[in-house]
Amino acid sequence: MQKSLKNEGGFSLIEVVSSLILITIILLSFFGLFIQSNKTSKTSSTIVDSTYLAQNEMENIFREIKGRTEEQLAAQLLYTSTDNPQKISCSKNNKFSTIWSYEKQLEGRRFILTIKRHCQYEYLNSIVIEVYEKEVLKSKIENIYSRK
Repeated sequence: MQKSLKNEGGFSLIEVVSSLILITIILLSFFGLFIQSNKTSKTSSTIVDSTYLAQNEMENIFREIKGRTEEQLAAQLLYTSTDNPQKISCSKNNKFSTIWSYEKQLEGRRFILTIKRHCQYEYLNSIVIEVYEKEVLKSKIENIYSRK
């Protein structure tokens, strides 16, 4: 009877438990990887969508800007003024003479349009579009437009 017990092949309880622990550790690390990958993908998708919307809005501005004042442009694109234009005296530290700020809501996001007139080159405007989602900045695009 003892001879048959010694000849039986198989795994001991310690081997089975240690292999289960090892498999559990490996699977948990993969689950963590999958969860982090899903979060990263979602964040990336939100940023890409916001950047696309900001770029689309910039294209709308460049299409509509010809022959319009800053106020007319904002009204045409359904922006509302956040305050009166800021008139600033030009200096070494200040590159802009006038700053206009507008905003609008679109597709659950808040767009802020800022137009800045350059001091040194009066015919140049910097146009900045910021896209916020739930009050968090998701995208910001800046371009320069020549009024000549």
